[in-house]
Amino acid sequence: MSVRAGLLAILSLGPAYGLQVRDEFLDRAPHRTSVNVGQIYSTLDRLMTAGLVCNRGMTDDGLPLYGLTDAGENAVAEWVGAAETNVGDRIDDLLDQVLIVSSLPGVDVAPVVAGYRAQLALGEHGEGGDGSANVQRGAAEAARRSIRGAIVAWLDEFERTIAAGPDASRPQRDVRPSRGRRPGSTLA
Repeated sequence: MSVRAGLLAILSLGPAYGLQVRDEFLDRAPHRTSVNVGQIYSTLDRLMTAGLVCNRGMTDDGLPLYGLTDAGENAVAEWVGAAETNVGDRIDDLLDQVLIVSSLPGVDVAPVVAGYRAQLALGEHGEGGDGSANVQRGAAEAARRSIRGAIVAWLDEFERTIAAGPDASRPQRDVRPSRGRRPGSTLA
């Protein structure tokens, strides 16, 4: 879900073509070492079908541009305003949201960070053993506690970095990748 929402957030910066969206996503969520551009185009097509994305014309060299609809803008507003629920140990989803939201001009990442911190605190107290002597279950729970602790420590460090440093937000990059999907796709 976070990649889908992250793509919408990238499009909140302005119309872009698929490879450009992918490159912006990877630049703003650098923990993702790669995202297949074909998956980006498939997701953009699904977002169009869902009414969140629409055709915004073409680049000078004929690449289709995607942009947000009103419903897409509303979806972005929801995503940037609160942490995704039930993140559990899905660190990539948490990183996607925190890093991308912090990179968007005019958006405060603090509510997202606070939401994740609250979820992780609940996880510390909300999970108990079943009383069995299952070593693997106990080891798995210990791993979950360690992961939650590491995520909270990272959130603390991230907040300190954001508070101490220059503004982390930035507009869409002017540099455009030279490739992309040519017309004749399912873009309407």
